Amino acid sequence: MIRLFNFILFLVLFIIILYLTFLCVRSFRLRRTIRQLLKQELRGVRHELAHWAHHPGQQFEVLKPVYTAVSFSVGRTFSVNQTRIDDLIDRELNRLIKGVWARITSLFELGLVGLIAGVFMLVSLFQGIMVLEQYQKTSFQVDLSAVSQWLGGSEEADATPRMSIPKSAVGLTPQAKTYALPSRITTSKEMGQAFAYYMSRHESEFQIQYTGDPSRFTEVGEQAWEWLQRNEPYLMRLYKDSDGKGMDYGSYVMYTMTLDYTLSQDQTDRVEKKVKQIVKKIPKNWSDYKKVRYINDYIVRHTAYKLKSKESPYTPYSILFNREGVCEGYALTAYLLLQAADVEVRYISGKAGGGLHAWNLVKLKGNWYHLDTTWNDPVPNRPDEVQEDYLLVSDDTLREDHSWNAKKYPQTAKVDY
Repeated sequence: MIRLFNFILFLVLFIIILYLTFLCVRSFRLRRTIRQLLKQELRGVRHELAHWAHHPGQQFEVLKPVYTAVSFSVGRTFSVNQTRIDDLIDRELNRLIKGVWARITSLFELGLVGLIAGVFMLVSLFQGIMVLEQYQKTSFQVDLSAVSQWLGGSEEADATPRMSIPKSAVGLTPQAKTYALPSRITTSKEMGQAFAYYMSRHESEFQIQYTGDPSRFTEVGEQAWEWLQRNEPYLMRLYKDSDGKGMDYGSYVMYTMTLDYTLSQDQTDRVEKKVKQIVKKIPKNWSDYKKVRYINDYIVRHTAYKLKSKESPYTPYSILFNREGVCEGYALTAYLLLQAADVEVRYISGKAGGGLHAWNLVKLKGNWYHLDTTWNDPVPNRPDEVQEDYLLVSDDTLREDHSWNAKKYPQTAKVDY
């Protein structure tokens, strides 16, 4: 019993030290990356900075794109709070442009963080050895074959960790219901489907086991989010914050993801139920054109364009239950309703009216057409009036006041429907 207690104690200490090591190493990498990127960006503007040495306002304008470029690059590389990233960039940028002593101070601070990280790495290594020694002294052993059989595998199955099986799906789009959860993941599509599988079940934390090329893990992860954006836009916009951490075990990478959702599980359940109720009222013998027109009219008649809403105005929940929202909410609601009505539909994002905008692409009789339910809704709100200026129009028609990356989306018919 004493040996078991000692093992648990050493294991807890090891986990704490390992976590502190991770924080220190990440801090060192973050600071070093920021410093390197800033030095690289500043080389291109040093003559302009020297020219405006006595004009702080002009110097600020010169430095603004440097700050923005570095902030964007670091934000894509590190899963760290953006406010912390911006604070570190601001501090380092001031040091690099103030003089020699400020740069020396920056180097000293970076070296100190690196030294602390190195010390923690050595301590965690030593502690890990002690944990192994204590484990060997304990009398208990884990029967991996029994665990494998309990999970549904055979005695010869690989003993690497398996993903937990989550609760049944809620708030799904019809396509998401068909996704299976791969036991191992090697491609961006498989990872994207695993994301969709867990997100459609409103899992706030889950693990994905990537067994492809470890050197391509970051690239595959980015492509997985792009796949999710194309194939499951509703799920992609269902969360408001995320954090991911990957641990490389040599033969595989265990990726742990935590998500903070815009809507609660109860709200996503209510959205799914409401979508089914609306679509159930559509006669089964209707053509796809009649379905599209009915859904467009339903959204327009029951919604007022409004930025401030009780819940997030960007969600179908706000559109369907508060009867108010903005373009993203309109487009996602149309997306869910059209999918449920068995009409092929895409979510599209671009620009219109001088700002970011979202709408849909709908496929009828083999051709694609644009559907902008937001711009079909009169402003100020008139519940009994539905406009059809943006109901099933072609690329040429929509380009008069909308813009988008045409390479990402299918080309429409040459003329309006």
